[in-house]
This record gives sequence, structure tokens and C-alpha cells, in this order.
Amino acid sequence: MKERFFSIFYSEGRRRKVRGYEKVGQEKSYVVVLPIIWLSIFFIFPLMIILKISLSNAIFAMPPFTDVFNCVGEYTAQICLSLKNYANIISESYYFSAFFNSILIACLTTILCLMFGFAMAYGISCVRDSLKTILLLL
Repeated sequence: MKERFFSIFYSEGRRRKVRGYEKVGQEKSYVVVLPIIWLSIFFIFPLMIILKISLSNAIFAMPPFTDVFNCVGEYTAQICLSLKNYANIISESYYFSAFFNSILIACLTTILCLMFGFAMAYGISCVRDSLKTILLLL
């Protein structure tokens, strides 16, 4: 049972040519599904929660926001969306400067990482093969 479970990750699958393209068997699809589930749990769901909170009205209570979806009747639901939080970011100078500084730092960090990454990739491509594997681990 244990070998069968782990074989979905390591099996090569049946390969066959289809109009000049190499097609891999369906066993490899499990390897793709696991990262999609991982991203859904730890990236997409929290992002949706943050989006829901940002589109709700702010109140002084616990939790500090109103519900976006309200059940009005037995078969009806009411959606209450508000862009007031986004208007506060633009209108108040305190929030706008903090938002602008965050975007500026993110852009500068991205540029620096790209510069170091390209320099490191070029350096790794120029060394002999015995050092490439060691440098790739850095």
C-alpha cells in the first residue's frame, strides 16, 4: 500500500507521441494537483478573506467589520459591499503615504533581487560543471 501511494509521485508514466508532442500518462496529474491544493489553502483563501474584510464597512465592535453577506429571508441573501476603506487610503495623507512607501519598498526590493539573481545566474553559467551543482545549492 505504501509503495503504491508513493509511486504516483515517482512514476514515469507511459509516454506516447501525439502529433509531434510528447504526452505523459495521467499518473503525473497527481503531482500537479498537490501544489494547487497547497496554494489554495495558504494563498488564495487568506487573500479572499482579506478582500472580504476590505470590502466591508468598518465598525467599532468585535470583529471590527460588518458582514458582507446577510440572510434576509429564507431564500434571499443581501450583499453589502463598500469601497469606503479604499477611499480612505486615497483621501487621507497618512494612509496614502504609508501605502506609497510600501509600494516603493516592494518595487526597489524586486529590482534588487532581479539584479542579484541575474548576476548569480550568469556567474553560475560561467563556472565549470563541477562547481555548478555546489553554487546552485546556495
